[in-house]
Amino acid sequence: MDIKIPEQVRNIMSVLEAAGFEAFVVGGCVRDAIMGREPEDWDVCTSATPEEVKAALEAAGIHTFDTGIRHGTVTALAPAGYSEHCSGMSESSVCQPEIAVDACQQKNAADGGMAEGEVCQPEIAADACQQNNAADGGMAEGEVCQPEIAADGGMGDQKIPVEITTYRIDGEYLDGRHPENVTFTRSIEEDLARRDFTMNAMAWDGSVTEIADTGSLNEDYENGTAGQSCAGGLSEDYENGAAELSGTDGKSISLFIDPYGGREDIENETIRCVGDPEKRFGEDALRIMRAIRFSAVLGFAIEPATDKAIHQNFSLLENVSRERICAELSKLVMGDAAGEALWRYRDVIEAVMPEIIAADWKSGTAAVNGAAKILPVRLAVLFGFIKAGPLMQSDEEGLAKAAAGGLRRLKFDNQTIDMTRRLISLNAGPLADDRVGIKYLLKENGEETVRMLIEVRRAMVKATGLEVMDFAGVDESGAFTTWAINSKVTMNQIDDAEATLDSLIAARECFSLQQLAVNGADLIEAGITPGPAVGEKLEVLLDMVIEGRADNEKNSLLALI
Repeated sequence: MDIKIPEQVRNIMSVLEAAGFEAFVVGGCVRDAIMGREPEDWDVCTSATPEEVKAALEAAGIHTFDTGIRHGTVTALAPAGYSEHCSGMSESSVCQPEIAVDACQQKNAADGGMAEGEVCQPEIAADACQQNNAADGGMAEGEVCQPEIAADGGMGDQKIPVEITTYRIDGEYLDGRHPENVTFTRSIEEDLARRDFTMNAMAWDGSVTEIADTGSLNEDYENGTAGQSCAGGLSEDYENGAAELSGTDGKSISLFIDPYGGREDIENETIRCVGDPEKRFGEDALRIMRAIRFSAVLGFAIEPATDKAIHQNFSLLENVSRERICAELSKLVMGDAAGEALWRYRDVIEAVMPEIIAADWKSGTAAVNGAAKILPVRLAVLFGFIKAGPLMQSDEEGLAKAAAGGLRRLKFDNQTIDMTRRLISLNAGPLADDRVGIKYLLKENGEETVRMLIEVRRAMVKATGLEVMDFAGVDESGAFTTWAINSKVTMNQIDDAEATLDSLIAARECFSLQQLAVNGADLIEAGITPGPAVGEKLEVLLDMVIEGRADNEKNSLLALI
């Protein structure tokens, strides 16, 4: 197994290891790397205490911040590149003012390069080490010079934040979300035992060690010379198959810790709690939503014991903040397998979103699976189904209000709430496919909203019998087949509407006041009295252009007033 750890993260691990501590990448980044996915972030766990972490990193010129010190977490602003790229730098060197220009052009020490421990000062801001903030690629006082951007004098845009957490054992979870206290430990296995799912309970050290041959791996491991120092029972783990040494070339090895079979579960596309699912969910009820979200995003099945515990314990979600529920629900709905997850765990979703408790889950979840991966689109589709079929136009505003109320209660952002409500309301009316009708839709709603409306309608038609999505647990006898036929909405009509929209946008046809060839100043100059009459006249002229009764040309429009 070969996990490509970013250089910035590798540097932090190297500093900790050089100080005599263990350091592993852990959790979701290992899971994603095994699956061939690009990790969104990298978390490091270590045998060092937070104080030891800060001391080691600060001594190397790496800035740290106390972001979760009570629970053992320190965040480091990780730089890329040390001496292997900057010939004038020793590992942990920092930029010195007198030789900033030379140093950040990768000169060696003999040519006036950087000496170890020298620090960049603000007075050389105009030189190679610029005193700009990270967003500007500048270099702040004490930051480590990065070879990739040294020639530009920059510093910062190659840095990434990395969370480093001390191995720990969690105390009691009295509030159903957070441990009352934590105990630091020197055992990686004890740390992995507290994690939620097996696929997130794996650690990888990424170290490289020269060894004589593959036959000596076990001996090297037990002697602490292969990879890490083997503290906390790792030798026993290795012999039991919970840890392994990777590297078949007989020269390089890295230590992979997987005491709960996470890699096997990934291969089998299975989500499984570490240990007793009842205990895991009792400790932190948000794990219930996380399990369903992972199922929706990864397409993995939740194994029977974990599945049973979810259905029996989802009432614990009452203890979880609405913001946390919102974050998980948003990711869940956007998953490639969102429909299947929503269908299988509709009791959980109804508990956190009672506004959709009457939904026709068969058609609604099928529609979500077939909808474009745009959050307001998928939410509008999910809310757009009830047991009697999509609401008629006279009732659609009531559904829109209910949806907006539910999303607001869960702390969705205003933009998502407003767009979802608008899409539900617009979906009640006909979808024009002629040029004039589409232009009026554009005039009132804008291009982005009209495109989303088309996607909502397309997903709903697919799910109502014309193109039923087929997946386990959702049959093809939904209550909405007659709705799609009776309303005479066909996929061809939706495709025609989209083609017309594309044509109008490509031709830059006028549908807004901003595109109109005249403005208020033109009308006032032509003799219209300033005030409401100006806006009213502009609206009249715009409608005439939209309907083809006037050309969008200044002199022609002025002749009509």
